[in-house]
Amino acid sequence: WERTYLGNTLVCTCYGGGRGFNCESKPESEETCFDKYTGVTYRVGETYERPKDNMIWDCTCIGAGRGRISCTIANRCHEGGQSYKIGDTWRRPHETGGYMLECVCLGNGKGEWTCKPVAERCYDNTAGTSYVVGQTWEKPYQGWMMVDCTCLGEGSGRITCSSKNRCNDQDTRTSYRIGDSWSKTDTRGNLLQCICTGNGRGEWKCERHSSAQATGTGSNPITNIQTALFQPDSQLEPYGHCVTDNGVLYSLGMRWLRAQGSKQMLCTCLGNGVSCEETVATITFGGNANGEPCAIPFTHDGKTYYSCTGEGRQDGKLWCATTSNYDTDKKYSFCNEQRALVQTRGGNSNGALCNFPFLYNNRNYTDCTSEGRRDSMKWCGTTANYDADQKFGFCPMAAHEEICTTNEGVMYRVGDQWDKQHDQGHMMRCTCVGNGRGEWTCVAYSQLKDQCIVD
Repeated sequence: WERTYLGNTLVCTCYGGGRGFNCESKPESEETCFDKYTGVTYRVGETYERPKDNMIWDCTCIGAGRGRISCTIANRCHEGGQSYKIGDTWRRPHETGGYMLECVCLGNGKGEWTCKPVAERCYDNTAGTSYVVGQTWEKPYQGWMMVDCTCLGEGSGRITCSSKNRCNDQDTRTSYRIGDSWSKTDTRGNLLQCICTGNGRGEWKCERHSSAQATGTGSNPITNIQTALFQPDSQLEPYGHCVTDNGVLYSLGMRWLRAQGSKQMLCTCLGNGVSCEETVATITFGGNANGEPCAIPFTHDGKTYYSCTGEGRQDGKLWCATTSNYDTDKKYSFCNEQRALVQTRGGNSNGALCNFPFLYNNRNYTDCTSEGRRDSMKWCGTTANYDADQKFGFCPMAAHEEICTTNEGVMYRVGDQWDKQHDQGHMMRCTCVGNGRGEWTCVAYSQLKDQCIVD
């Protein structure tokens, strides 16, 4: 039987005879936790998975005298309606890039994951074959010449081709690899023995034979050879016009900036090579900003300027704003010249400079324009004739005027945040970051913060 003693429950047993009875503390029953979502009872310390809110939670029965349960999603990744454990991998399409991403769940106590492009392939329309990133192959160019191509990928199946490691001899109309040798005659009828050296520029050298007749006897004939270097007047320009040391392609006539030590060089693609010269910074002086450097681009009377201007002055002096918004700050300096070196972002020109003026729809433009775009993004041609070359880049925006335009046409300023639903159903928090071209980034809710269940 049971009896209470000093607030404790005792279980007593009668043994009879001289033994009488004995009482001991009543053993406590094993504590359990009941989960109303799964309808299952669990022992203290037991872990299990709980489906809730289209996610999988990792739960543990804590007990603590009241059947307490603790659940978390910190060690899982939830995307596209699926739940992944740490280390799990999955694939999904990129939101805008049109290529596949391979993702891995990291967890990191916040349900984080990371994605990178799937080992992609490049498709060569000329060869009708696809190649993996890093793979190289040769292809014909302009009939008889050959170029070496490499699959770069970069999320868009990009291919780069070059002839710098080949010798394309127009006299023999043959393409040779480094180390190959061949014979030909020069304009005077002399026999030349040539060898392809490459030297990163498709060069070769030739030895001119003054006599092709053997003058010795036996097994060791002697030939009278006069050595001379032969350098062709012109070399084949790299496939795609000009290729930098970093493998970046620029079209004929494009200009771009590159650093050389402490100097900034202005380079131009000439077709038969690249010409670079040191740029000279625009000298500023006077004004109410005491010669502070220009803030390019800047706005004045609602217009964006990418170089010094004489607008608004009757004396014709060139000036520039020293902050991005002259209308607000009224700070300016005078300039010694009007130079527009506008470095583009995005587009298809690898950051080349705007080419002013450029031809678009049979009209010359001397400034960046938003013509032809529904998102109002300003752009420019990077060659003299956009109609023919179709080469362009986006112009940088003044810091205070930059906006992000969503697919729905809603505009936000840099720093603004908004919520949107992913195509696969989950919610995301988006932020306008700008970066000079109206970019924004979105993060899934599950990555923003831990989620807790209140008992």
